[in-house]
Amino acid sequence: MAQIVDMISGGSGIEATGEWRGIVAEIERLASADKVIVSTPMWNFSIPYRLKQYLDIVCQPGLSFYVNAQGQYIGTITDKPIQFVLSSGSPYEVRFPLETDGTKTDFARPYLEHIARFIGFEDISFIKIEPTGMLPPDQLEALLKTRCEEAARAGASF
Repeated sequence: MAQIVDMISGGSGIEATGEWRGIVAEIERLASADKVIVSTPMWNFSIPYRLKQYLDIVCQPGLSFYVNAQGQYIGTITDKPIQFVLSSGSPYEVRFPLETDGTKTDFARPYLEHIARFIGFEDISFIKIEPTGMLPPDQLEALLKTRCEEAARAGASF
């Protein structure tokens, strides 16, 4: 990570002290992972506030992304896969939300994919577990079994 800061700033960057040290350490932890798995429910059409806070912490200019001379944002956390496991009480279309979606809009999946690409991930995959809130117990159990099998297959090649 220090190499990234040096490359971008032309110097040693900001010394990691105090709370900034914790932010740099968290970005270094993410950047050093071989692979990343994020499991989250949908909360109010988006992601839980703790996950949003984490993403706000690890999205730091000069550390997880930078702006090149052409004004393009370039992610620095590269060459590793990220797997998202998302659950929601209702089914949602796998696409960017449309104005015509009304109140049934999934902002979680497109946001997570966008932010992952923004900081450098290219190998991005999703497992969606839905509709967890609309099925009778036997159908929910079957859904969970199917998705666990899907997760096991994904994990074998992840």
